Amino acid sequence: MTLLELVNEAAIDIGLPATTSVMASTDPQIKLLRRCATAEAKSLSSRHNWQALLTEQTFVTLAAAQQTTYAIPTDFDRMIPESMFNRTINRSISGPVDSNMWQSIQSTLVTTVYPAFRFRENFIDITPTPSAGQTVAYEYITRNWGFNTIYLSAWSADTDTYRLNDESMIQGIVWRFKKSKGLSWNDDYLVYERYVGDLIIRDGSRPRIYTDQPNWNLKPVPPWTPDTLVFS
Repeated sequence: MTLLELVNEAAIDIGLPATTSVMASTDPQIKLLRRCATAEAKSLSSRHNWQALLTEQTFVTLAAAQQTTYAIPTDFDRMIPESMFNRTINRSISGPVDSNMWQSIQSTLVTTVYPAFRFRENFIDITPTPSAGQTVAYEYITRNWGFNTIYLSAWSADTDTYRLNDESMIQGIVWRFKKSKGLSWNDDYLVYERYVGDLIIRDGSRPRIYTDQPNWNLKPVPPWTPDTLVFS
């Protein structure tokens, strides 16, 4: 649904007349509905690692600790922990580590066996220093929760669409509007919370849960065992 459609659906629940424009409207009620739509989009997108906002990124390493030829994407919101891997040498890169751990690694006389990374100055630091030309991949959540020919992190037109669930947006606008106006909003909020909770449970695929999670890097196991094993 478009921003205009979402706001008009929320207006029905609130008891307001429909509008022909959201972005160009000077009506204080419509402007508040738009503000509630923005607050809802930012809040819900940060609440869960939604598969709709999951993004894969790759870069090629420099032979340097700080990967200055690769800047963190402008739409970067948050990293998916433990998702960074060096595809060239088939090895995970732990992190992000905090400043204390990073400085501890730098001060030791022993070179760590497994690489680690952190974010600094909108770049990625990797230790030990990787070789040049290696491909590294990781996943992150984008802050771009809207779309209108390009991905957006703010409403720009009445025709913008929402990348997450439309009904959650409508319910979110309703309880936020009522709260801002000093109206009774608790029941609407409880309905919204139950609905969003169900969305989170159903979002994306779920891995099998093990009481003792196996390490798939130790050895191939069915059904991941290939016909031929090549060790290098």
